[in-house]
Order: sequence, then structure tokens, then C-alpha cells
Amino acid sequence: MILSEKITWDFFNQENSSHRNLIILQRTIFI
Repeated sequence: MILSEKITWDFFNQENSSHRNLIILQRTIFI
């Protein structure tokens, strides 16, 4: 249970950071 939670959390963090990078990239393009 703890292991699966950690895997899910790691996956969520990866998705979150890549989404943030996309937003930064779009912002850079629009500026």
C-alpha cells in the first residue's frame, strides 16, 4: 500500500512538473 502510494505520488509529480514546463514554454513563446 505504501509502495503503491509512493509510485502514484512519483508519477503525479512527474506529470505535474512536465505540465509546469509546458506552461513555462508557452509563456516564453508568447512573450
